[in-house]
Amino acid sequence: MLITAEMRWFHPGQIPADIRGWFESDCLGKLETPPAREDLYLCVPGCEFLNLKHRQGRLELKWRREDLGVWNVSPQWQGRAQIWIKWPCDDPQAERMIPPEVREMKTWIAVEKARSLRSHSLDGESGGALELSQLHIQNQDWWSVSLEVYGPEERLPEILDAIASTVSRNYSGPPLTLAHSYPYPALLLRIGSRE
Repeated sequence: MLITAEMRWFHPGQIPADIRGWFESDCLGKLETPPAREDLYLCVPGCEFLNLKHRQGRLELKWRREDLGVWNVSPQWQGRAQIWIKWPCDDPQAERMIPPEVREMKTWIAVEKARSLRSHSLDGESGGALELSQLHIQNQDWWSVSLEVYGPEERLPEILDAIASTVSRNYSGPPLTLAHSYPYPALLLRIGSRE
């Protein structure tokens, strides 16, 4: 089990060049570009607080334990901060838990992801990662910026504030606003409602 604090933003379309340039050049932390992947999410109607996904042969359950409210990090960054609990299932049989006929049901949504990450460490027990992702979901392109931090549970809001203030300092791009700040389950519900 892992407890994290997160802020996330989604926008339709391709990642703007100025945001990609900021992330690749002016953003702090070590740049990593993991291989592209596809995650399969369970979309539960009306539920924005539960996230079940099948990722690289394993299941992962995330539950939103607490909404920390609106955070005004900078004039360019305003979003909703939340505490999430993550339970990964590393059982080698996990892939069989979702049979092919279930994968094809409309409640499961495939999300193709090409991600870049910037890791930040505050000390030996706390830190976080900023992620810039290009997404492809049901023939639609989306891009996302997210910040996820870890550390002692009672310090998560403080850690989130410290890292968000640091990484947003040199931000160049369109404002990341509250209207676009929500978790993956909310994004999938919005996409599903457009069909």
